[in-house]
Amino acid sequence: MILTPADIEQVRQEAIEAPNIPELSEATVDNTSIYYRFIYLLVHKFKLADCVELGAAVGRCTVHMAAANPAGRVWAIDLRPHGLYEYTTRNYSNIHLIRMGSTDPDTLAQVPDGTIALCFADSWHNPDHVLEEVQMWSRKMRDGGVFLFDDLLYKDMHRILSEIPFSQKGELPGLHYSGFGYAIKEAT
Repeated sequence: MILTPADIEQVRQEAIEAPNIPELSEATVDNTSIYYRFIYLLVHKFKLADCVELGAAVGRCTVHMAAANPAGRVWAIDLRPHGLYEYTTRNYSNIHLIRMGSTDPDTLAQVPDGTIALCFADSWHNPDHVLEEVQMWSRKMRDGGVFLFDDLLYKDMHRILSEIPFSQKGELPGLHYSGFGYAIKEAT
């Protein structure tokens, strides 16, 4: 399935209006973040099978991806995942942690080309770094796959949407206090 901006906008609205997700009621999962609900609903609704989080930290967003489609694979990429990572993600066998940098060629070698449906870029919030991630991870993305970005209002992060070479991209207001956006990988 190739996602469209209309699909993404529909799920954004659902996430803003949705109550907490009952499947994620365990204490280790932050079920209040609207953008976590958005990612969960996007993966669940469209059965996105292979997802990546660049900058997994404690694994909360990773868990939302994994719970949304237990049959899918989720790669959590982080040089130094926070101490709660194993505790937060312990119930999800579909999560694969890679303790390396998001732009390390050895990291990318562990993920099959052309398979990723969703890539959440949440590592180093530096526009040049994020643009490098998009360039490197694009070959891992399937046609119609979605890149997600948070903290677009942080420093000069707003640049990334104007500099990403995809025609289908935009901001997603109301998901995160410091901005949230997307870009859809076009067919090659």
